[in-house]
Amino acid sequence: MRRIKSTLLALFAGLSLLSVAQVHDSLYVDGTLYFKVKDTFSGVMTLQHPALLQLVPLYQMDTCYRPFMGLNNDTLEQTYCLRFSDTAKMDLCRDTLRTLAMIDYVEKVPLRRTSFVPNDFNGNQWNLLKISAQLAWNISQGSANVVVAIIDNGVLTTHEDLAPNMWVNTGEVAGNGFDDDLNGYTDDRNGFDVADRDGNTSPPAGITATDAWNHGTHCAGIASAATNNNKGIASIGFNTKIMAVKCTRNSAESGNELTNTSDGITYAMRNGAKIISMSFGSEGSSVTEQVLMNTASGRGIILVAAAGNDNATTPFYPASYTNVISVGATDQTDQKASFSNYGPTIDVMAPGVGILSTVASGTTAYSSFSGTSMACPLVAGLAGLVVAANPTFTPAQVEARLKSSADNISLINPTFTGQLGAGRINAFKALGGTISSIENETLNAIEVYPNPFTHQLQVNITPGTGSATAEWMDMQGKSLNSLMLHDGENTLQTTEMPQGVYLLKISRDGTSTCRRVVKF
Repeated sequence: MRRIKSTLLALFAGLSLLSVAQVHDSLYVDGTLYFKVKDTFSGVMTLQHPALLQLVPLYQMDTCYRPFMGLNNDTLEQTYCLRFSDTAKMDLCRDTLRTLAMIDYVEKVPLRRTSFVPNDFNGNQWNLLKISAQLAWNISQGSANVVVAIIDNGVLTTHEDLAPNMWVNTGEVAGNGFDDDLNGYTDDRNGFDVADRDGNTSPPAGITATDAWNHGTHCAGIASAATNNNKGIASIGFNTKIMAVKCTRNSAESGNELTNTSDGITYAMRNGAKIISMSFGSEGSSVTEQVLMNTASGRGIILVAAAGNDNATTPFYPASYTNVISVGATDQTDQKASFSNYGPTIDVMAPGVGILSTVASGTTAYSSFSGTSMACPLVAGLAGLVVAANPTFTPAQVEARLKSSADNISLINPTFTGQLGAGRINAFKALGGTISSIENETLNAIEVYPNPFTHQLQVNITPGTGSATAEWMDMQGKSLNSLMLHDGENTLQTTEMPQGVYLLKISRDGTSTCRRVVKF
């Protein structure tokens, strides 16, 4: 194995010389560039300067001025802002200016947005980092009008991190023993216990942190625990509401068996759920359930289900039904979780190993569980964000968006090629986000992992023609360092790099791809 040392160099003007044609770039202001003249330059640069005059009509330049005058900094006072109308020639204009003798460097102007990191994000929530949740929340934080039903063995509705996000049936008065809204369910203020036929959706009292009765509460927290509330954890669903639907009788010997799941799905359908999360299943199937799924989907409800934990390709239901998104599980390195089912019925993969979330053993209790049961509500919560951002999307469109935006993990899982669905979900991409115009999938023969990473980053390159280069950049696209890569496995040592978020641009044969990587 060849080891390559990557040292972070703060090269202020070291932007990549490899440009990629674009019309618009979500990270930068259209038609605007900064350039700095050299210290030896005398006078003032204007559009009438001979060096610029011939370029004015070519790029439709209209303004050139010094925006930082009076800040008592020589570099800033020698920096100009150039505005032009032909935004399709953004990179060409930048590269042309770089050839002028009196110009020191040229760079795009970053387009800033509020950078949102919730104050309850827990460092152990690797699953949210893996799917780029922090970037996704800058685009959508969900909507209180979008409801995800957790069909399970109960949800502790009084948990500190769930109570603020619980769906409320405003037509029902809790605990008065009447069906106030005449919907056929008595006291269903936050959901309903379809097994015991009452409004108490919480699991039995007195359970321990490892009890199976925690399952539904754990799934609910993954989908949409209250976020940015200075408590516990963050969740992908953020503002998405949780409808608690309990399908296990309190008299059951354990919380593992769900006897009334079809009743639970029916309740969710009747009471306004937009997404139904089903972290349960078995190899048994029925025509009735398939018809139920078809009906729910036909009403615009997105159905998401766990693919099963048998490390097998045997169809698992309800995940394997038509119109249901089947979710397998991955680990921290994007490998298929050892327990996860796989095969042709899988639609997408999602993190499902060591997932921290709420549990029902106490109103302030949290714990980490593993399973496709954990991957399922992560996809359901993401579906909630997609729907909030795209209210007219049909279930088929939501599924298509989740699939088309998924990250390809085939090279990391060569044994399971074609059996892991569309790949591992990417929340940022699912909401239409792009890192920059240079991000693309043209170099499919390159895989970067693990992500997030600590001291080493692996870059695997399938043999091909031409040499490959890697370029470290910050999130504004500024070049920090570059190095040569070889075919096969490359180990990038990053001990001197501070923790943070970086772009790693890999180029070969005139094409490039840019991957966002997170260093702990």
